[in-house]
Amino acid sequence: MGFIYPVASHWVWHPEGWLKRTAFKDYAGGGVVHMLGGTCALVGAVLMGPRIGRFHGKTGEPHDIRGHSIPLAALGGFILLFGFLAFNAGFRGHISHLGDSEVISRAIVNALLGACGGGIGALVIHRVGTFGPTRAWSFLMTLNGALAGLVGVCAGSDVYPTWAALVVGVGAGFTFLCLHFLLLRLKIDDPLDAFPVHFGGGFFGIVVVAIFMENGIIFNPTKNAAMVSFKL
Repeated sequence: MGFIYPVASHWVWHPEGWLKRTAFKDYAGGGVVHMLGGTCALVGAVLMGPRIGRFHGKTGEPHDIRGHSIPLAALGGFILLFGFLAFNAGFRGHISHLGDSEVISRAIVNALLGACGGGIGALVIHRVGTFGPTRAWSFLMTLNGALAGLVGVCAGSDVYPTWAALVVGVGAGFTFLCLHFLLLRLKIDDPLDAFPVHFGGGFFGIVVVAIFMENGIIFNPTKNAAMVSFKL
């Protein structure tokens, strides 16, 4: 990462970066940090191969390998949640300039709403059997959905209206579920769902910034708005 991350961050955040000079927007690293990290996680999972017993030797069906402690997983999730509040607020870079308080407070509130949308969305979408029958409400799916929602709002947390952050969180949670079950179909073992959470949430968030930002396509549904937003 010491060789990869500086290249991506230069593209997006340096004044002379080629993406910085376009309409590409990534306020808090939805693409630079999370999509990049998720891609590295996928490469690592493929190179390492699945854990022993993760997939049936003949049928290829996935077998759950239960974690050691659900409460500890929950504690880790809450620690990440609080970390994301500082993560989104800190990308402003300063706190004493005109308009800083509005941007920082919006980024923090949108992070919380993204987590709520992602967690509840993943919980309900999974429970209704969208990806196959299930008999239980899954806490781990909820937890990872909430993390995906946090990741999803990163790119536009400074410009989303509050309702949009909630919608983006739900979309990021759904994207997480899609990639989670896709990896199982491909027999790729990602024990922590790092790729579905970080790449999936980051990818969805990057795509929808131009749609849900305050001067985006939703608020100005014209062809010209779409052309300007995406710089086609």
